[in-house]
Amino acid sequence: MKVYKVVRVTDSGLKSAFLRGNETVLSYAEGKTTKPLFGKCFAFKRLKDAQGWMREDQELWLCEAEGVEKAPERVAGDSGEALSRFKEWWEEFSIGRSQNFEYSMRTPPGTVFCSEITLLNIAGKKGGDV
Repeated sequence: MKVYKVVRVTDSGLKSAFLRGNETVLSYAEGKTTKPLFGKCFAFKRLKDAQGWMREDQELWLCEAEGVEKAPERVAGDSGEALSRFKEWWEEFSIGRSQNFEYSMRTPPGTVFCSEITLLNIAGKKGGDV
């Protein structure tokens, strides 16, 4: 199934957009299949949903994905380190981009979980088309 993936551009390649500095950060490369050690990869079903979540250091890719399923409305509870990190990210980069978003780990509209993702073609960069 075709999906859209937002990835962070770093000196060492394309990485998970949200996770930073821990063992859950995934690396991505064009044409290479990426599978998480545990859990699922996050992606978007529709281009317009993915575009709303990009930052300056990120790219948007059209991907082929396996094991695609609609993400639950919430991905974690209301406590713990994950929620704290997500709050910091939301406050810094995304405030006001999604109506009815609360600090409750709600998944963005159009989010899907995938068991594996293969980047196919770059679909966009923040601030301009490719």
